Amino acid sequence: MKADSLLEQQAREKRNRFAYVFYGVALTCCLLFVFTARKNFQPTIWGSAFAVVSAGSLTLGFVIRVRPVVAQIWKTVFGKLLLALCSAFTAVIACLPARNIVSGAMRLPVGDFPTTLTFWTILCYPAVAIGLAVVMLFIVYTLLLVVAGLTVFSTHPSLDWVIRGTASLLPSRWTSHRRIVDSRRRVATVMLADAFGAAALSVIAAYSLTGWYRIIDQPNLVRIFAYWADYESPTEYPGAEKEALRLLENGVVSYARPKKWDVDIRVACLKGVSCPQPQTSSPVTTRR
Repeated sequence: MKADSLLEQQAREKRNRFAYVFYGVALTCCLLFVFTARKNFQPTIWGSAFAVVSAGSLTLGFVIRVRPVVAQIWKTVFGKLLLALCSAFTAVIACLPARNIVSGAMRLPVGDFPTTLTFWTILCYPAVAIGLAVVMLFIVYTLLLVVAGLTVFSTHPSLDWVIRGTASLLPSRWTSHRRIVDSRRRVATVMLADAFGAAALSVIAAYSLTGWYRIIDQPNLVRIFAYWADYESPTEYPGAEKEALRLLENGVVSYARPKKWDVDIRVACLKGVSCPQPQTSSPVTTRR
């Protein structure tokens, strides 16, 4: 057991050293970005490169530090239950943007295209998962900033002697707590670096979220997929034309005709069937 704990401690220290190296690279790139910026802090080509390297270094350092913690949580029963609940919640929320995309492309009720709606819900799942991750990263960023600020505030002389006096009353075997009290400034610095790493990762995730949504929000692709997935081939159905069709309600039918990189959708009535017509509001007259 002691050998396993020693190996685990060495691995944790090695990961932390790698993370601190990336944080140092990010700080260096931030300083170089400031030095290479023009007047009014207009970035140059080198400044943009330094900013990208700084954001990437912060992200890598944060991921290196937080990955073992997340992996340890997922191994527990609580972590597995939380993962299952988050997956179910993400699947439910993914229906909302999927319905918006399909209805905007088809201009018809999305319930008439179940296969297309299901497929686009699957495509929206990563976008919703990334959005939830952005929210969680922002919460982590805020909490780390608050804790780091309180830690720095605790080093003020008016509070420092109280904290050190309380720590001296602890049992002698609680050496880790004493080390934390003595290294509060370093802990606060690491927390600030973790906070900025979480912020950088959230910005990267937000950009990937918008990019992915733009990729799947393609009305012509939605119509092409619906043509092959939800429309039926011409049949001998009474009153139907010889085109790919989708039967709707009250004798209404939707026809689809493919063209280059798109599909023409039109709605008509079955021949010999009276379809409901839209009601027009009659003028209101007033008596004097």
